[in-house]
Amino acid sequence: GLPVAPIHRIAKNSEVFAIGDAVTEASGFGLVASNSARILGFADETKTATSDNQTVAKYEISIIPAYQGMEVECDLNAASTQADCVGFYTVLTGATGAQQLAQASLSATVGQFRITKFDPRGESSTTRVLCTPVFTGFSHTTAS
Repeated sequence: GLPVAPIHRIAKNSEVFAIGDAVTEASGFGLVASNSARILGFADETKTATSDNQTVAKYEISIIPAYQGMEVECDLNAASTQADCVGFYTVLTGATGAQQLAQASLSATVGQFRITKFDPRGESSTTRVLCTPVFTGFSHTTAS
């Protein structure tokens, strides 16, 4: 298939983005996703927006759109085992830069991401997983 073209949103004032951070939008501005936000996509660049970005600089963060079925590599914030990779997880609230999934958020019914593979690089990692977004800005489907 064709590659997914990035989308752009004016970054929220003073927002800090790292490549791969889950991104959402509020009032039309891009910001790092909280644990209850719809995932619009993933930051395609590292950027700290200026304190007046929304009105003066108007820098637009580049975002790879999220869609159901896509797989992204994520890290959990605590060690886990294959047995823990059967449910849904949310992003760690307040995390910016190398954002992680909250290992303690494991739920059988609700979350933003579903783990699809444990230790995807085969390096005996207890925190690295492949996951797919299930709560996206382009879908009305949730894990619940």
